Amino acid sequence: MTGQQVVRRSWALPWQTIRAELRKAGSVGLAEGFPAGESAGEDPLRETLARELWQLFADPGIRVDHARRLAGQLGYGTPADGTAPSVEEIADLLSESERALATLTESLASVYGGGPRSKALDRLLTAGRLSGTARLLSVGEQRALVDRMKQIAARDPLLIPRAAREALRYTPLPAALRGSSLTPESVEAALLELEALPDSDPLPDGGPPVPALMKLVEFTAAQADEACREDLQNWSRRVALRLGVHEAALAQRRADAVAWAAHRPLAVTRVVAQISTLASDPPGFHRCRLWQVRMDGTPVPVLFEEPGPFKPDRIGELIREAADWAETENGQEVRDVDVLVDREGLQLPVDEWDAGNAIKLLPGEPLGVGYRVALRCPEIAEHNPKHAKMVRLRWSDADMDEPLVVDEKTADAKQLYSRLRTSHEHASQVVLHGPASTRKALLEICLACGVPVILWDRAARSYTDAHHLDEAVGQGPLFRLPERVRTFRGKFWSAPELHCARPSLVWEPEEPLLLPSQHRLTDPAEGVHPQ
Repeated sequence: MTGQQVVRRSWALPWQTIRAELRKAGSVGLAEGFPAGESAGEDPLRETLARELWQLFADPGIRVDHARRLAGQLGYGTPADGTAPSVEEIADLLSESERALATLTESLASVYGGGPRSKALDRLLTAGRLSGTARLLSVGEQRALVDRMKQIAARDPLLIPRAAREALRYTPLPAALRGSSLTPESVEAALLELEALPDSDPLPDGGPPVPALMKLVEFTAAQADEACREDLQNWSRRVALRLGVHEAALAQRRADAVAWAAHRPLAVTRVVAQISTLASDPPGFHRCRLWQVRMDGTPVPVLFEEPGPFKPDRIGELIREAADWAETENGQEVRDVDVLVDREGLQLPVDEWDAGNAIKLLPGEPLGVGYRVALRCPEIAEHNPKHAKMVRLRWSDADMDEPLVVDEKTADAKQLYSRLRTSHEHASQVVLHGPASTRKALLEICLACGVPVILWDRAARSYTDAHHLDEAVGQGPLFRLPERVRTFRGKFWSAPELHCARPSLVWEPEEPLLLPSQHRLTDPAEGVHPQ
């Protein structure tokens, strides 16, 4: 028999059997520190991880080096004989421990420095992002970031929430970041929530985008002191290198953050709430969207995780919280609240909704007592292309104009329309008396004709109740009317038995309110969160 005729025989055993036998013999290497996984072939993610790990760890020497570091970071023991775990065992760990993959790739990325990366490393990271279980940060990265951000929160509790609102404008923020300040004790939970946000689509060159958490870090660094800024930016640079985020992408976010830090935004002067109701909403519940409007008219959206619909008192609390945030940031009071409603919403008693109280020891108060609450109806304004021009015309003579009072003698719809088009073409204020059944049509005529200020008593049942509104209207210049109405609402709240009127006020300023469309293009990572 020649060498060509040797009968070749081989045998095969499942890897689990081999591992069990090795354990019996006391030669399991680092495997003792790794949790056992499921049988091969049952988990597609595990198979993908194992395939990429084979590309990276074909050399057992390289494998034992990185595996020892990984075990140490995760708190597992390592044997003294220097043996390495199998690729399958490492894959088991990566699929079961939420920070294992990030920690391993941190070790692997350090090998490449600034040189070309292994494609297998990038594929390993991609598998982690798709797994839904792997955390963004390694054990060391997360610990370092939490420690530094806690220091910043202790020195300046306002900085991190302020940076989050700018860096993540259209991303629903964690509850801890939606307030005006952040305590050191809340830092870790807030960062964990941001870390769990899904990535948006890859950049045009195929590279990963800058994660939401890193955007927050960059904006926080931009307004932090020099030592913190340098530390956070170095942290970002290391994490970006590990994740394969292109330098240009990180540089763009950093430039945005620096520009923001250099620009002091104008103060918020009012809060705008858009209230709407869907047919599917439970009775008495409404949808709400909020904006803080700066001095130059720029609207800044206020995002909250609760999708709605909301009870009225919850909407009152959300409006009050938005005003509180602005006050904390500006250092000055925000007292004007514009409520945008549709035609039916004009009848809502928004000013009576309980806004709660930031000081828990004090009782909550109605929204219209703490703020100058006024209604606006864009639905009617949008039907008149000349509406903005008509509003400006009526405001031009506001200082000298007497209010047009509509009583039982002038409560005819055609007559009112005729007067607003002729003798009272420049009238800036209308006071409506009478029952709700009559007021509704007259109110819509006033709005359609561009009357910017309209006052009525929701509680009025007939024209004989007109005198109840006199105290709310009072004497004085028109521009102080919202404050006079707020003061009256406070009197009604404290002593309802002495005051019968429940005034509603439409107040439309001369300059139109420019809000972004409800339909907007967003970063896919942000999603669409109806409010």
